[in-house]
Amino acid sequence: MLPIPTADGQADAFAAFPDDGERHPGVLMYADGFGIRPVLRERARELAGHGYYVLVPNFFYRHGPAPVVELPEHIGEEARTAVMSRLMPLIEAHTTERTLRDADAYLTFLTA
Repeated sequence: MLPIPTADGQADAFAAFPDDGERHPGVLMYADGFGIRPVLRERARELAGHGYYVLVPNFFYRHGPAPVVELPEHIGEEARTAVMSRLMPLIEAHTTERTLRDADAYLTFLTA
C-alpha cells in the first residue's frame, strides 16, 4: 500500500499506473462502503491500462490500514448483517468535512 499524508494522519492507498516511467492523467477512485478489495484493484489496473494513474484511497484509514474490516469472498445474505454491523460505525464517522479534507490530500498527491 502507498502512504498518503493527510491533515489527520497517514492514509494508505492502492495505486495502479502504466509502467513506462511517464506522467499520466490522474484518477481518484473512491471505494464504496466495503472499502478497498480485489475487485477495485482490478478496476484500477484496467483504467491504468488505458494510460491513467489511478489512486484508490482507504477512506477508513483513521481506523487502521486496509482492509479495516475483513470481508468474506462473497457477501451473501447470511454474512451481510455481520459485515454491515462492523462497517456502519466507520461509515457514520466518515463525515463530509473529513471527506473534503482527505480529497484535498489525495488530489495534492495526484498532482505532485
